[in-house]
Amino acid sequence: LKSDFPGASKGTLLRLKQLFQLASIHWEDSKFLADLFDDLYGRSSMMALSEEHFMLAEDLLKSIFSISTPSWSTPDETYFFKHPRLAGAVDSVMEYAVNHNLFDVAILWVHCWGQNKIYGGPNSWNKGNSRIFRFLLQYNIELPREPRSRDLFRPDLEERSVLFASTALKMTSSAILLNSVWSTIVNNRPDILMQYCKDGAINGAFLEDKSSNALSLLYDRLPSISDIFPPDLSQAYASYAYALSRDQGKDLETRVTAIERFAITCTTKNSEILAALTNPNLEAPLVEAITLKIFALDAPWHTLAHLLSIEALKSRKQSWTASLLAHVSKHIAPNQIVDSLALLLHPSRRDALGIMLQKAIVRMLFDTNTEKAKELLLCEWERSDTHVDVRHVILTLCLQCVVEKDIDVVWEWDILEGIAMNGTKDEESSLLLLSVLTDQSTIQCLTKRWQVGQSFVLPSEEQSVSDIRNSLQALMHSKTPASLQKIDRFYLLADKLAQSLPQPDSRVALLGKLRLSRFLVDPCATSDDQNSLADIENIIMEEAGNELNEFWIVEISEIYGCGVQNCINNAARQIPEWSAGAMTKEVWIELCVDHSVALQASRFIKKLLSKSNNGETTAQRCMWIALRGVTDHAGSILSFLDIFDDSISDYIEEQQTDAQRIYEVTSSIKRRKLR
Repeated sequence: LKSDFPGASKGTLLRLKQLFQLASIHWEDSKFLADLFDDLYGRSSMMALSEEHFMLAEDLLKSIFSISTPSWSTPDETYFFKHPRLAGAVDSVMEYAVNHNLFDVAILWVHCWGQNKIYGGPNSWNKGNSRIFRFLLQYNIELPREPRSRDLFRPDLEERSVLFASTALKMTSSAILLNSVWSTIVNNRPDILMQYCKDGAINGAFLEDKSSNALSLLYDRLPSISDIFPPDLSQAYASYAYALSRDQGKDLETRVTAIERFAITCTTKNSEILAALTNPNLEAPLVEAITLKIFALDAPWHTLAHLLSIEALKSRKQSWTASLLAHVSKHIAPNQIVDSLALLLHPSRRDALGIMLQKAIVRMLFDTNTEKAKELLLCEWERSDTHVDVRHVILTLCLQCVVEKDIDVVWEWDILEGIAMNGTKDEESSLLLLSVLTDQSTIQCLTKRWQVGQSFVLPSEEQSVSDIRNSLQALMHSKTPASLQKIDRFYLLADKLAQSLPQPDSRVALLGKLRLSRFLVDPCATSDDQNSLADIENIIMEEAGNELNEFWIVEISEIYGCGVQNCINNAARQIPEWSAGAMTKEVWIELCVDHSVALQASRFIKKLLSKSNNGETTAQRCMWIALRGVTDHAGSILSFLDIFDDSISDYIEEQQTDAQRIYEVTSSIKRRKLR
């Protein structure tokens, strides 16, 4: 049989299987079988086999393995079955399978090794330097739990886990890749890991080869390294992480993660952080990653002082400093934040501040909301040299505060009212207020701003402005007493702005004011206490003699019609007939006879009708546009108003006849022209 091998036939191997099975677990007692086994599964013999004969030998080993390993019913104290001859054969089979890319075979034997836990001493070929073997272990094996572990007390279980991990490492250094082994030595016995590394068991110690597989393994398995590890191991970890962050061959995400781990390692010094930050070749994302991590250090103030110094402000992109400041606010008290920001706004540093950093400072001062922060913000607002973009941020945040907050917004309202009363002195701020009270399209239609040739190009609008406008609209629909009080204040703000601005901007503010009228937003309003209806009537009559802006007349007449309908409907809800569902036409007419808003609307509609055929064509058109807006939006209330006396009915019929005649003539002319 020996002479037939390694060219043995299948029949020969079948007879070999029978011989080993006859010998059973005592096959090593037969010198013939033991020598045959050693010759067949020795490393040199195994490597010389063809793939076909290797598969036959591997199949034979399975049979031998099944008769050689004991059951778990009588485990020894180490939970491993020491069998050097069998373990050596498994190593040879694994090496052949890995070297010849027979992954299925390799994975099978990895699982077999884990399930039976045999070992025979340190292995030589799989010390962590085989990428394929590491892959197989990491993704395809989990050693089973120790026997009867559920019956053990926790101290006993931890002790046996340490014994299990230690024995696995003695069996093969690659066992460090197993989750159970790794978690045990990291959480319970880091001294084993350190000694294991110093002994060079995984292709060189951590401290001898900074690019070793062992150090890579430590980095891959440990997101951060705590102070329970020896200092030299922590330093080696940090050095490896920094080197990885500088490796241009790695992707950006890997490098950013590496620089963050370098920054938070317990042995990394402030001087090392500063050295990294002052490296001119360090890319922006890596610099930002460090600045966001420095507050995990024990004493970050030296680093912070450097980053906020005049030299650093001048030499580095201020977006990084802004990012750092935003992170600082999460870790220190508000008064310390304000003090730090006050240092930056000091005259000695102001010249070094860029626009982006100034805006970041303003936002942080708003977030702290302390008295000193408000004083600093007010000083920035009142400075004549404050950049328009910075003022824009202050104003936007003021608007956001007064819309969203109900208390502690005194100085923010003061800022807004100051703009409203002095609209011509700060055109940019006034325009921003108008954009919130109305919108850009309304401003363009009423003022002809942003006209380019025959078309209009609206400027881009910040999302924050749009969000504030949406919040104000939501406030108008909330109907709570607090919301109504806030809407009243915005109404007064728009009124002040309308009085201070020249035309046509004043018209925009006035429209914003009218849209905030109580008779539109108050669900209980039955009258026009703010005299908005009278204001609209005066505007329409005055506009009749001016250049016609159809959009303007349409908007205010629609507000008039909606206001009339709301007030009369709200009044109707308060009478018994409404609750009883008995609102007949007679009840509606009786209600409108004594209702102030109904009487005022009746007089105004009659006045519009009487003037719709007098004066210049522009004035007549203005009256008809206003009539349409009022009547369309007053709804069914119109039929209950006291406007349809005989003279009005005759007038309407006459106008309808004239309009029909004009339509017929113009249509005839158009048809002839088309021929």
